[in-house]
Amino acid sequence: MITIPNDYYGFSKYLIYNRTLEYKNIINFRIFNIFHVNEENDRFIKSCFLSKRNQTKLQIFQDKYFDFIYEDDFIKIIKYYINYFDNLNLPKTINLSYVNKYKLSTIANMIINNDELIEIIDDECKFNYCGNGKLLNDIGIQLDGLEESLKKYNNNFV
Repeated sequence: MITIPNDYYGFSKYLIYNRTLEYKNIINFRIFNIFHVNEENDRFIKSCFLSKRNQTKLQIFQDKYFDFIYEDDFIKIIKYYINYFDNLNLPKTINLSYVNKYKLSTIANMIINNDELIEIIDDECKFNYCGNGKLLNDIGIQLDGLEESLKKYNNNFV
């Protein structure tokens, strides 16, 4: 059963999805969040690394499940679709998210590894922002996943 979102953002995504169904050569990549070392300092992943480096407190205003994908994996997916879309009958709409889901606090702990530097303002875990990554996983593209991607990010972080 498809539910139609009633918020502006969700409804716009729903309209985009429906429009893509009308065209054979349009792919709908549902991107939740992409992280990379050149992102702005106020982005969550970079904020965690800055907090770790500077030994400053990171505030999580609403702890929730949140999907991030690393730019290297994003590029792998795009290249795969460019090379194989016509031959493999790949899905036209796909969530760009990993199978494993993590709360923001868990991701912060993976990076900072110091509970004293992480402050959770609201831990009720509402308004999660993630998608089902099973379809992407089943395609079989060799993605690094979040944990390995965070290690790569750390190696490139300046």
